[in-house]
Amino acid sequence: MLLYIIFANSNFEILYNILFNVDIFWLCIAMGLLVFSIYISAFRWLYVAKVKVPINFSQSLSLTLLGSSLNLFLPSKLGDLLKIYFVAKEDHVKQLWPCVIYEKTIDVVSLSLICIIPLIVSDVSFFLKFVSIACCATIVSVFIVIFTVRLWQIYLFKKMPKFLIETNVFFYELGLQRQFAFLSISLFLWVIHLLQFSAFFYM
Repeated sequence: MLLYIIFANSNFEILYNILFNVDIFWLCIAMGLLVFSIYISAFRWLYVAKVKVPINFSQSLSLTLLGSSLNLFLPSKLGDLLKIYFVAKEDHVKQLWPCVIYEKTIDVVSLSLICIIPLIVSDVSFFLKFVSIACCATIVSVFIVIFTVRLWQIYLFKKMPKFLIETNVFFYELGLQRQFAFLSISLFLWVIHLLQFSAFFYM
């Protein structure tokens, strides 16, 4: 229904002219970066999911493509959440929830870190720059605590829902080395995404 509403009010003559006047060079660059980013995403999912379940790169790639396809129709990247239901064994679904949550939270941390650099060099007012950088730094700091502190052993957090406790345990058990590696992969992936967007704009 949403797609119908969008395309029903589209000017297909303008769309036709845009499609037939794109720069083929930048289109190839953008599509190449898209394919590359899918493989990096599959490797990233494999890196964290194999901690919980036996999975190979081929399965990870299939799940990544499935999640990306579902994201075209579902809001808020729900495809990334639903892809775990397509894992071969149903008893793996519960085990993979912390992996999905971890993947999404690392995305938030990565984007926050990436945003800090342009904010520092931008020409916006000092107040806006300070508030924006403070928000990004706060997000990163909060997630560092969530990833590295055993919250389930702190009295105030002992009554958290069970799935949150299991998620925090999973974060902690990953270890700093694996978490740093996963963050590095995520930062690299988002740089690829930004380059891909830039290539599309140049078209």
